[in-house]
Parts: sequence; C-alpha cells; structure tokens
Amino acid sequence: MALPALALGRPETANAPGVGLTRWQVGSAATATAFTGDGEHAAFGFVDGSVRLVMLNSYDTRRMIGEPIHNGAVRMLTPGDGGEVASLGADGRAVMIDGGGFAAELYEPRAEGQGALALDGAAGRFAVATSTGTWLLDATGREIAQFQGHTVSALALSPDAQTIAIGEVNSVLLWRPRSYLSTQRLYCSAVHDLIWSTDGSRLAARSEATTTCWQFAGQGNFVEMTLLGRAARLSWSNSGKYLIGNGETGLLCWQSDDKPNSLCWKAPARLAPMSGSQVSALACHPYHALVAVAYDNGGVLLAELRDGGGRMVRHASGTTTRALAWSPDGTRLAAAGEKDVAIFDFRELEEGWS
Repeated sequence: MALPALALGRPETANAPGVGLTRWQVGSAATATAFTGDGEHAAFGFVDGSVRLVMLNSYDTRRMIGEPIHNGAVRMLTPGDGGEVASLGADGRAVMIDGGGFAAELYEPRAEGQGALALDGAAGRFAVATSTGTWLLDATGREIAQFQGHTVSALALSPDAQTIAIGEVNSVLLWRPRSYLSTQRLYCSAVHDLIWSTDGSRLAARSEATTTCWQFAGQGNFVEMTLLGRAARLSWSNSGKYLIGNGETGLLCWQSDDKPNSLCWKAPARLAPMSGSQVSALACHPYHALVAVAYDNGGVLLAELRDGGGRMVRHASGTTTRALAWSPDGTRLAAAGEKDVAIFDFRELEEGWS
C-alpha cells in the first residue's frame, strides 16, 4: 500500500524562461538529495531522519511520500542501480529505499563503534566506511568483501565498483578487492573529500588547503598533480575535462589538456561569483559542460564551463540550499534547502544546451 502524501508541491515560475519549478515547504530542514537510479523518483533527506520521495512521471508529480527512517539526521543519499536510493543516517545505519518509500537495511552497525560514517554507490554495489574498516556490499546488504584496521576520513567508489578510494590522515588508500594489486597508497595532505571522474580514470582529493588529482594509466601506474586554489566541495564534469570546486566567493574551474595519461591543468578560472553570498552546493551536469550552483541566499544558477556564462534560474529566497542533484538524464535538478525543497524542470531547454 502506498504511503500517504506528506505534502503537495506548489508549481511556481522559475526566474528563467522555459524552466519549470515545483517547490515543497515540509517543516524540516533538508540535508541531502538524490534521484533513484532509473530517474523515476527524486529523494530528499531531512534532519528529522525521514527520506521523502516525489514520483516524477506520474499523473500527480506534486505528491511527496516518506517517513522517518533514521534516528537522527540523514547525512547523505546516493542512487541505487534501479528504482532505489540508499541513505546514510546519523544513527550509523545505511538503508535502501524503493520508489514506494519502503525501506530495507543495507548496513547495520555490527558492534559498538562500527556505525557507518560514509557511503557511496556505483554499478549496483555500495561501499560503507566505519571508524574501524570498510565494507563492500551488494544492493541487498550482502557482504562481498571487507578491509579492516584503518581510520576513514572520506570514501569514494569508482564508477565500475572495482576500486574503493579511502581517505586517511595523510594518504589515500586504493582498495581493489578482486585485483592482484589489492591495495595501493597515494600520499597527500589530510583528506576531507574524494571524487572519481565519471570514467574512473581520475581521482581528486580535497584537503584543507590543497586539491590533489591523480590520472591512472593501468597496472598501478599514475600521474599526480597538486592543483592551485582552495575549494570546499568538488564535482567532475561528465567528460572529466573540468574539475569544479567552490572558492570563497564563487567557483574554481580547473581545465585539463585532454592528453592521454597527462595531468596538465590550466590555472583555475573563477566562475559564478555572487556579491555578498557564498556557494553552498554544486553539481555538474551528467552530459553537458554545465554546473548547477546554489548560494547561501537561496539563489540557484547554471554556469557554462566553456565560456563562464551564467543563467540564474532562482533568485535569492533567503533560505540556504544545502544540496543539489541532477536526474540521470539531466533534465531535472533537485535542490534541498533549510526551509523548502524544489525540483527544476529543464526539458524545454535541454535541446539548446551545448
């Protein structure tokens, strides 16, 4: 039986012609957002521990369903391989949620101090990190492999789910459960964030004052480069040509030279500055050289990576947007904010994007 509707979204006019906007005021601050792997639902996580979903291709796309799942705030959401989304809560549990809003345990703490601290998913598998080790699981929560005895500060599962990047105090550990070269260590400053390029050939690590990037060439070989500029969040463009981070007043855009097995990067261009506001979230488009940028004043902008042009799709609303996520086909953008959540619809504009 379907869950009852918690809230009905209100269609509104976006600040750019041809862009649809539906907004929900839900009474709890949103902390995370993601789309299910099939793109049929948008999911939002909240500080009250609930995960709420919107069916995008139904007769009533305003209907939002969901219920409290975690004892504490939702820390992150990541897409499943099909019609599901996985959530990580402050209670240390990872839960798989289907399009009907029903939940099944993906990871439950096995002992004291083994609550999940980080979660990432790709190709139907999920990596879960705790204070004592890392687990690789299938979509039912069945353990495929585990690696114990290390402290984790960040986690990223490669797009093919064959390599898990684990951030540690002064290095990144690459764990390949099914490879003869099962572990490999990359040295850098203390890691706060890790992200793979969409083809899995590059890995970026964000530290307090630097960003380090590795280009992999097979057989454990790699090229390493430290990028100029300090960023607080990172996102790869679909081609892997651009690495985007948020600076103090706007975006830092590093551009590579496109040469195989090379890491020659131009000095970062500065994009999408907004006077008096800071970037609070960003997400690169899955197909085009575009990045969605949210600001702490509630504004949302689309920035062109090639020429730096921008299109404001939502003016300042007075509420901070904490997370952004694109649908798999790139036609919708979900925004999770402190006072509301929203879905932007770009289907009328999609053909004109570069």
